[in-house]
Amino acid sequence: MRIRIYNPDSPKGKFEIKQKCGNLSHKKSLLISAEEIRLAMNGEYSFLLDHKAEVAWELYSLIALGLYRPKTIVEYQRVAFRHVENNTRITLDSQIRCSESDLDIFGKGLPYFSVMDDKVILEVKYNGVLLKVISDILKKYQLTQVSVSKYALSRPVYAKYII
Repeated sequence: MRIRIYNPDSPKGKFEIKQKCGNLSHKKSLLISAEEIRLAMNGEYSFLLDHKAEVAWELYSLIALGLYRPKTIVEYQRVAFRHVENNTRITLDSQIRCSESDLDIFGKGLPYFSVMDDKVILEVKYNGVLLKVISDILKKYQLTQVSVSKYALSRPVYAKYII
């Protein structure tokens, strides 16, 4: 589960459930207000019960049963490209950093620590079959296909600063 905003001044964000299995992923989203985001970041989730969307009930059930709480904020720079055919999306994520000591998602100047200094994550997402032109371009480079979670990358960063 994650809350996603694209700008700290945004009046809305997405509360998402993202499920990954190897190279496949599935995402369900609920559009929520900035005030609801603040409530969730403080561990208050009952507002989800006011939403009529099935995903809101699913989020609430998962959180209530699992006793989930916010753990980290992950921020990164993204360059995105999109092609209509097969809903093809290509993203380049860099400057990945996180904050576990301050969880004010709308805060400015949070104490971030770098997760990946000089690496870029290339993601290629599509429905059905990857376009041949993109496949041909990717084959020209020595790329390693891996499943990467920016959240998982961000969690052990603080371990070296403890004690």
